[in-house]
Amino acid sequence: MGELTGRRVRIATPSIDGKYCEGYVLSLINTLNLLHRMGCVVDWSRMPNCSDISYARNRMFGAFVRSTDTDMVFIDADIAWNPTDVVRLLTSGKDFVAGVYKRKTEKTTFAFDHDGSESLTEVSGVGMGFTAFTRQFALKMIEAYPELIFCGDDGLQDYAIFLPMIDE
Repeated sequence: MGELTGRRVRIATPSIDGKYCEGYVLSLINTLNLLHRMGCVVDWSRMPNCSDISYARNRMFGAFVRSTDTDMVFIDADIAWNPTDVVRLLTSGKDFVAGVYKRKTEKTTFAFDHDGSESLTEVSGVGMGFTAFTRQFALKMIEAYPELIFCGDDGLQDYAIFLPMIDE
């Protein structure tokens, strides 16, 4: 139960219209309670009413880098999850890990190609709607891509790490 003791986790959620679905809110409350019981300091970071989700993620990433948090979890505002799934992400032992869920389409598809297993699988790309990463990952990305630094609207340094997914 103490695997997360001393960790500082930032749960970050951009929202195009400032709305958070009922399933999201219930999942968030239960996740915050579970992580607190496991010894985490948890902060909920949100960026409502931002129509450019990639920009919102980049700004939230910059705020994470400027903080003292150890881990960041991105969760989209229109999904629900089991709180233990966030724990699985945080205790995976990986610097970057994603949980996948069904896309909101008529045909059941996922945000990556998978074999149906529930184990960790390496992929070449994945949607960011349910991901976790460490401070070490964030610092490696900044070091590897210094050309992606930009100055945000508020004059703070941010990073254009998250680019929009474009289907061709």
